[in-house]
Amino acid sequence: MMKSKSISPLSCLVCRRRMGFIFSYHRYDYFRCSGCGLVTTSPYPTETAILNHYRQKFKHGNYSLSRRYAASYLKVYHHLAIRLVDYCRSHGLNPNESRLLDIGTFTGDFLEAASQQGLEVYGTELQPEAVKIANQKFPGRVFQANVLITTLPQKNFDIITMLGLIEHLINPDELIARVAKLLKPGGVLMLQTPDSGSFLARSLGKWWPPYAPVEHIHLFSRPSLARLLQKNSFGSLVFMPHIKHLPISYIYQNMQNFGLEFYRLLKPLKPLITSLHFSLPFYGGEVILLAQKRSARTPKS
Repeated sequence: MMKSKSISPLSCLVCRRRMGFIFSYHRYDYFRCSGCGLVTTSPYPTETAILNHYRQKFKHGNYSLSRRYAASYLKVYHHLAIRLVDYCRSHGLNPNESRLLDIGTFTGDFLEAASQQGLEVYGTELQPEAVKIANQKFPGRVFQANVLITTLPQKNFDIITMLGLIEHLINPDELIARVAKLLKPGGVLMLQTPDSGSFLARSLGKWWPPYAPVEHIHLFSRPSLARLLQKNSFGSLVFMPHIKHLPISYIYQNMQNFGLEFYRLLKPLKPLITSLHFSLPFYGGEVILLAQKRSARTPKS
C-alpha cells in the first residue's frame, strides 16, 4: 500500500477545507467535506491492518468471490472497454495504436477485455498471487509494482484505467498526480469508484455497502473527483452511472463483504438466492469517469 502523507483526516485532501463528522461505523468515524463532498475514514487503517485484510480477502473474501465469478464479470469489463474505446475515438485517439496501463489490475480480467478492443495492454498489481495469474494471460506485461515509487519499463501511456481502486488508497491525490505524469498529452483516464454523492449513498447513510472500513478509505463524489482531476491537468470530463449486469447469487454473496446487514436480513432466503444464476441490471451507487489529459494548447473544461 502506498505511504500516507501527514494530512489530518479532518482536512479534505482535495480542497483542504475542514471536514465535518457524519457518523461512526465499525469502530471508524466518517467525515464529509462541506466543499466537494469527499468522505474520509478516520483513523486511517494501519499498514499491518491493510496487508492482513487483503491477504485474508484474497483467500476467502470478495477477491476470492471475484475469481469464482470471473466469467460473469468479464461481460462487465467488456462493456467498460467499449465505452473507453468510444471515448478515445471521439477525442482523437486510435485504440489500435494505443498503449494502456491498468493500475490495480488484479488477475488481469479487464486487460482481456481491453485487448479484444485492439489495445496494447499492461498492468500493475500489488497482490503477488494475482500478478502470477495475470501474467499467465499476458506474460511479462503485468508488474508487481507500486506506480508511485516504481519505474515501469514503459515510460508513457496513451490510456490509464483504475477500476475500483482510488477508494482503497490512503493518498489517492498522489496517485492522480502520478497518473498525469505517466499519460501522454491528450491521453485518456478511465476511473470507476463508488459515488458518495449518489442518491443511494445519501439515502442509505452508513448502511450504504461501500462504507467498508479498511477496504475503502476515501469515498469520492462527482464534484470531488472533478476538482482532483482538473487540478492535475485533466479536462473533457464525462460522468456516467455504472450499471452492471451481474448474477443475483454473486450480488447476494458479495454482501458478506459490502453490506453485511443486508446479507443477514436476506439470510432466510439464502438457499433460493444462491440457486439463481441469471443476471439482472445492478446499480450500487458507483460512477464511471472518463477524462483527457490536457495538452499545452488544450483549454480547461
